[in-house]
Amino acid sequence: MLDAEIIAAIERSRLAGLPAELLERLTADAIDLIAPAGSIVHPEGRRPFAHLVVRGLVRAFASSAEGRQVTIRYVRPGGLIGIATLFAEADGAGMTMALQDVRLLVLRPTIVRELGLTDSRLASALLAELSDRVFAFQDELVASTFASLRQKI
Repeated sequence: MLDAEIIAAIERSRLAGLPAELLERLTADAIDLIAPAGSIVHPEGRRPFAHLVVRGLVRAFASSAEGRQVTIRYVRPGGLIGIATLFAEADGAGMTMALQDVRLLVLRPTIVRELGLTDSRLASALLAELSDRVFAFQDELVASTFASLRQKI
């Protein structure tokens, strides 16, 4: 199941360097999903999910009841999506959409969570991924908060 393109995406991700036997367990029963540009890959709602972008570009965003949207991040090959949903108790808003034709490795949330709780190597990789997300959001918040009125316009 792990062809050269998936292996290349793993090597670009925070999962790089994990031993082969752990990657085999992590990707057991994973779904190789091809989604066309413009399709919603993950609908709104926090249901636990974990995707690895193998090919293409994914937009993570939230929308208001009035239909306004805000982009949370763009995710390229090697990017992990949904990791926070595996461990959060609170519901979160947001969805993902394929901006280009994409290939995703849809990991089984129960497997990722179980291995994350029992294998320190995966736990470390997931913590590094979540830390990257926290700092990216923090940097964006700081930039937006301290931007001049001219920059905001």
